[in-house]
Amino acid sequence: FTRNQIWWKRFVPVIGWSADSQIVVSAGSATTPSLAATRSGRLHLVWRDNRDGNNEIYYKEYTPAGGWDLVDTRLTINSASQIQPHLDADPMDNVYVVWQDNLEGNLNLRVYLARSTNGGKNFADPVDLSANTFSDAANAAIAVDGDDVHVLWTFLGAGTGDIFHTQSQD
Repeated sequence: FTRNQIWWKRFVPVIGWSADSQIVVSAGSATTPSLAATRSGRLHLVWRDNRDGNNEIYYKEYTPAGGWDLVDTRLTINSASQIQPHLDADPMDNVYVVWQDNLEGNLNLRVYLARSTNGGKNFADPVDLSANTFSDAANAAIAVDGDDVHVLWTFLGAGTGDIFHTQSQD
């Protein structure tokens, strides 16, 4: 059988595209990558991976001097399913990751955010951003604009598909 894995390719002006390079090697299926770049040339990557028996969110960093981390960092640790990760980074190399979490069971999907203030070396405990939507929340997206962090998600209650927005300046 074929497992889904994550590959990388880099474009260098004048030279062109690099060769394909597998950057995530998982015993399970690694899918739905999200990539963000910073002014310092660092890349931040998150993805969904089921190598541990259920869907979890993993993180990896690229630095111009050292390349991709050799070790994958697991950001979520619970028996529920975590899917649809997205991330962005601010000019200070703070990293923000959002995802959909089924921690409370099939009928109560939530959107969580984890933040790193040291370039992805450590992440704070996740925060439930959708706690006040009273129903399923899914399809999170994130964008950082200077010091402002914006997160959107879809509220799935009563089949409405409403879109929610939250913003933080810290």
